[in-house]
Amino acid sequence: MQKTLGPWRALITRRALSNATIASNVTTLEFATPDFTTPNLTSLDSATPDLTSLDSTNTSKTPVTTTFHAVTTPIFYVNAAPHIGHAYSLILADAIRRWESVRNRDGAISQLYTGTDEHGQKVYEAAQRADMSPQTWCDNVSKTFREMLPLLGITATRFIRTTEPSHRRAVHELWRRLVQNGDIYAGVHSGWYCVSEETFYPEHKLVDTAAGKIVKTTGQRVEWVEERNYMFRLSAYRTRIIEWLKNAVVPHARTNDLHAFLTDEEFGDISVSRRKETVRWGIPVPDDDSQMVYVWLDALTNYLTCTGYPDVARTPNVHVVGKDIFK
Repeated sequence: MQKTLGPWRALITRRALSNATIASNVTTLEFATPDFTTPNLTSLDSATPDLTSLDSTNTSKTPVTTTFHAVTTPIFYVNAAPHIGHAYSLILADAIRRWESVRNRDGAISQLYTGTDEHGQKVYEAAQRADMSPQTWCDNVSKTFREMLPLLGITATRFIRTTEPSHRRAVHELWRRLVQNGDIYAGVHSGWYCVSEETFYPEHKLVDTAAGKIVKTTGQRVEWVEERNYMFRLSAYRTRIIEWLKNAVVPHARTNDLHAFLTDEEFGDISVSRRKETVRWGIPVPDDDSQMVYVWLDALTNYLTCTGYPDVARTPNVHVVGKDIFK
């Protein structure tokens, strides 16, 4: 397996910038030919790693002062087994992490976070078909993703699972802070919902067929849903998001669709919860067991959980994101 992956790895790395979307707090990314040998990253788990060997100019035995730098992959959905697309994003993120570790002259080792997204109705249904509990299904599939890393020569700083107690705690804390800030409110949400994509679509993105309405771009079926749940005041952040996007994403062309979405006249607040009868597997909304936290809010919080939230307030520097889930 390792021998056959070698050529794929080189090809994927060379083509990465043209095919992937990278959200970052820097405007440019420089690449050198990476060394694909796997370094010993065990020191990343310690509170005071010994980094003296990484800087030849440091003649003392005093550890080099480090700054935080981290790269993330999308966390992988456990409704199916790993495929080459998952390997693609992992290799790209690992190449960025290695380069950042080399170029940081203060001795900082860039960290890599990856893992599995384990909640949602699709996961529940996959477990039902396999005659398993959702947790057992998640345990089995998540293991296959974790086992893929050493086959690719990759060592992650943390492999996060959204079914972990630490992640549930982070999601609940973020939810409470959003409520306290006035960003979440109770409302009624209705629209055309695609179960397979776990996304609501406006009418102009659908077409009528003999079997019912489907999404123009994906061909997936939608159904009309109307329910009471919680809404996030995304509209209050529209201007700031548009401004932030100007320098946050490469390739820059990937921002066009998102910019169109943000400036669409139908743009508004978004639903961030689902009724428990609709989504049976997820994280309950704090203080309201009738609702589940929407899987996208749950999943995206992992980028905070992996860095120690809510005990530590810091965010990763670079996110490698597939263009199909960028929005």
